Amino acid sequence: MRSIFLLLFLINAINVNGQCNSSHFQHNYGLPNDLKGNVKKIKESHFSLKKLPNGSVVKKQTNTIVSYFDSLIREVAQYNYESNSSLCYRDTIVYDSTGIEVLWEKLKPNGNVHFVYERFGDEQTANFYKDDGTLSSSILVKYGKDCRELETYFMHSDPQDNFKVINDYNEKGEITKSIVFKANNELFYEEYFTYDSVGNEITSIIMIGGEVSSKTFKKYTRGNNLLTFSKIDPSNINSNELYSMQYKFDNKGNWIRKIITVNGKPNSEVNRIIEYYSN
Repeated sequence: MRSIFLLLFLINAINVNGQCNSSHFQHNYGLPNDLKGNVKKIKESHFSLKKLPNGSVVKKQTNTIVSYFDSLIREVAQYNYESNSSLCYRDTIVYDSTGIEVLWEKLKPNGNVHFVYERFGDEQTANFYKDDGTLSSSILVKYGKDCRELETYFMHSDPQDNFKVINDYNEKGEITKSIVFKANNELFYEEYFTYDSVGNEITSIIMIGGEVSSKTFKKYTRGNNLLTFSKIDPSNINSNELYSMQYKFDNKGNWIRKIITVNGKPNSEVNRIIEYYSN
């Protein structure tokens, strides 16, 4: 089940900037939907944190992400570096004349394609490739009225691993229910969402076989930055997790440091250096 949830998270990262964004789709750590001001460049340094028995915390860099934005604050390029500063991936994002993202290409350092997203009218495709260049899996999203994502198809090299997602919306255009079907069209699970008055997702409940499999609850700061994220598994209370975020902001209102704890223990830290256009 975890692999499917990861794929669903990935498709949630495909749509950004453009007129056909789902209410809970985000791209690369929330960029650029939470940005304020005329952002030109962001350098994010990511660290893992581990608290030792003596109370000290070990901080280890994991990767660095550098994102570039055009004058409309749309992300147009991104570079992902490993902890040793070697390039891991480089992304290029292209928009049409109406501002809709029509191409997102992720390349490996050797130039081989890792991932390509393309948009054609009311459909978008995402293709994932193996190291040898052969196709690994694909995602197809079909849009309906008001650019709402009605159906999403996940296709693998083994057809038995295929599945599809059908979404229901409320009058505000927010996804309220996602139904996931297996390759044989058998119901796999259902997920229900609720939102606050400004459109932030605050709860999601996954139902499998008519029973609650997991619940998540989210709280936000006044600036709509995620403050806490709790995940509850009714069948295994020991697996419950509470993520808490602490922020430091610059004078534009963008966060430049985020520290994450899990169940009260230090987990990770992200530091941002943000450059702005002069105007």
